[in-house]
Amino acid sequence: FMFVLPFTRYMHIPAEMMLNPMRNAGLPIRHPRKGFARMEVLSCPGCGVCIDACPMSVKKGNLKDCTVYLNRQIRRGNERRIEEISDKCLLCGKCEAVCQVGVEGPALRIAQRASRQYGLSPDYSTIDPSVIQASPSVISTGAQWSGEISPKVLYFSGCMTRLTPSIGKAVCSLLGKAGVNYLWADREEGLCCGRPLLMAGRTDAAMQLVHKNEEFIKASGADTLLLSCPICYKIFTEQYNLPGIRVVNYVNYFSELMDEGRLKFEKGDVFYVFHDPCELGRGCGIYEAPRRLIGRAAGIAEAPRNRAESICCGGSLGSLTLGFKDREAMTLKALDNLYESRADAIATACPLCLATFSRYSTRPVRDIAEVLDAQSG
Repeated sequence: FMFVLPFTRYMHIPAEMMLNPMRNAGLPIRHPRKGFARMEVLSCPGCGVCIDACPMSVKKGNLKDCTVYLNRQIRRGNERRIEEISDKCLLCGKCEAVCQVGVEGPALRIAQRASRQYGLSPDYSTIDPSVIQASPSVISTGAQWSGEISPKVLYFSGCMTRLTPSIGKAVCSLLGKAGVNYLWADREEGLCCGRPLLMAGRTDAAMQLVHKNEEFIKASGADTLLLSCPICYKIFTEQYNLPGIRVVNYVNYFSELMDEGRLKFEKGDVFYVFHDPCELGRGCGIYEAPRRLIGRAAGIAEAPRNRAESICCGGSLGSLTLGFKDREAMTLKALDNLYESRADAIATACPLCLATFSRYSTRPVRDIAEVLDAQSG
């Protein structure tokens, strides 16, 4: 029996027994085929629960691009399919959220992309070298903070907010109303956090950008780094080394200001349904703060699939090969889920979700900062 076991679907039983101690030790997935990653692949029971959960399954042609099939192809050594499945994924984390074993589908795919054998072409994941070399003008020119009090809050809006400038304006308006001493780091030019490169498997280029950003953030003299993009927030909390500087997402920060009485809201008549962004919810575990804030400023409703079960908006930077029609179908499916709440409007806390939904939604779509700013005194 033991000789046959590795070739059966029951191999996941002993593999999972080995996986749990490794996971509890905090081991990361580094090599795509060895060590912890290998145990993850072998621990997959092949049950297929990730197929229904995967937002790509809205199109039947994508059913065999889910995590269970990736693990199967890795076991078989089918290199062409491994590359196809790894590159297509949106990295939304839904498969990991529903997996009873906790197989880390997104991390496995990133490891495959980052490996030399399966790395994506630089043509699809490159960055202008000048971006890595340049420093933000607000730091290099010695721009002034908005006040004299401490703590000093450096606001990093991220490159995605350049697509939705209303978010940055609303965030700064709220900071001003709360009397926060802040400086907008990328007001004049876009700054990339490095996560899009990391997701594409360009680890070296991503870490170059991370180290460059670390330098200017430390040089700014900030006590707190405020982020309004969950994509940025995730990499800042996982990859950046900023000793003495608090890294905080804007929903948590505004929730604190509200509790301190520095931000007050008049409750409006509009009912919002909150869309949990993949990176903020499943990625960072932030669910309560945005709901508390919206509940103070407006009515709030829930979609049938929310929190960890939230459906990806389809605009994720994770996939570089997924077609436009597939993304559109995913967006419409996510919107249908939100429409079931019968809310008047949609609120979210991600610039990419805002931009994606705004193109297709028949109801108003607002970032949570815009909702709060409109109802603040």
